[in-house]
Amino acid sequence: MDDLDIIDNESNYGGTQKLPVFLKVLCILTFVGSGLGILGALIGFLVSDMSTKSYEMMQTIDNGGFDAIGFNIAEMIKWQKYMNIGNLVGSALCLTGALMMWKLKKVGFYLYLPGTIIPLIVTGIGMQYVLTGFMSGFGALSIVINGIFAAAFITMYGINFKHLR
Repeated sequence: MDDLDIIDNESNYGGTQKLPVFLKVLCILTFVGSGLGILGALIGFLVSDMSTKSYEMMQTIDNGGFDAIGFNIAEMIKWQKYMNIGNLVGSALCLTGALMMWKLKKVGFYLYLPGTIIPLIVTGIGMQYVLTGFMSGFGALSIVINGIFAAAFITMYGINFKHLR
């Protein structure tokens, strides 16, 4: 390994630890992705709240017409909230894990793993309630693409696991 592959990282003990460039890039990408995930979940809570208020208004006007045709808006809103919670928790775990791995701590990898898996599971379950018909195909595609990214990042962090203590 040459000097270009390693970045000095100050540890809490006053010594200098070596942070590989690849691990640094992964952590920075995770910081950005987790920040966007947290922001997206918070916006999702606002949208879900507005959907709930709109649904309550529609119930008084339409007297449950959407529910009568098999479109269960109440169930959709409930699962939107669950998915937002899963995304918020997952993004927070990924962010915390990346911060710990930045400090070369193995526990960061163990926090990162559920942070990537929880949102996939909750979203996978919730998509059947949120998207119907033609749009459910886009939901499935979204889960597959997110699963590929999650698997890729878990693999890349796993490759760098040997640098963690």
